[in-house]
Amino acid sequence: MKKITTLALLTIMLGANAQKPVLVEQYCELIANPRLITSNPNIWLNFGSKVLQQKFKPLSDSVHKMSQPVEALNYMAQNGWTLVKYYIEEEGASSSRFYRIYLLRKKFQSKDLR
Repeated sequence: MKKITTLALLTIMLGANAQKPVLVEQYCELIANPRLITSNPNIWLNFGSKVLQQKFKPLSDSVHKMSQPVEALNYMAQNGWTLVKYYIEEEGASSSRFYRIYLLRKKFQSKDLR
């Protein structure tokens, strides 16, 4: 009986000391630039690596079909992403072509990013 009690206490103690999963912040850029023919922008996501780009392909495909950046931002927020920063980047010094870039962040367990 003492062995069972000792084993139960040891199990409880080990369970209480179990490490919480480590969360890793992942960033992505939601990029929108005006199309030349239509008024709707071209929207896509950049995850920074080909591996993550493939992992998040369904998310990227959905965003790419959207017609407005706000629609894409709302969709990303519904999927747990948070807006960190927004900025505009011009293509060349005298160019009228520009990109609206939204930096987004989400926390993942490291195993989910493999």
